[in-house]
Amino acid sequence: MKVEVLIAPEYSEPVAEIKTNQLTSTIEKAVVLLEQEDFGEKLSIYQGKEIILIEKSSIQLVRTEVGKVIVYDAEGKWYETKTTLVDFENLLGENFIRISKSTIVNLTAVQSVKASFSGTLDILLENGQEDVISRKYKADFKKKLGV
Repeated sequence: MKVEVLIAPEYSEPVAEIKTNQLTSTIEKAVVLLEQEDFGEKLSIYQGKEIILIEKSSIQLVRTEVGKVIVYDAEGKWYETKTTLVDFENLLGENFIRISKSTIVNLTAVQSVKASFSGTLDILLENGQEDVISRKYKADFKKKLGV
């Protein structure tokens, strides 16, 4: 893909223009990343052919399920998106942490955490969702909580 950046004093705000003969998943991801700056605390999520704006603070859990990335909000609604977990890690900010290979949670949505016999931690979120903090990510999670 050819990329050009033009810096000129006549532009008061950044404008991105993408010219293509077809919309690919890579271009969709680029659009999502570029649009984030304009919405501040909102994320634009592609769901099928529709773009949904969602407050970052209302996101409680992002995880992969059967090869698809699903975003769960505070009301228990879910959105299937083409945005990857790695992209979400970069977009969501410091209140979010990866708890397993397939899951990111909002720390402000954590209701409780309890130890399990296998060395993992079980987590319960305010929206009723449950997940497991894997052993690999347990130390980072505890550090982030200050435990």
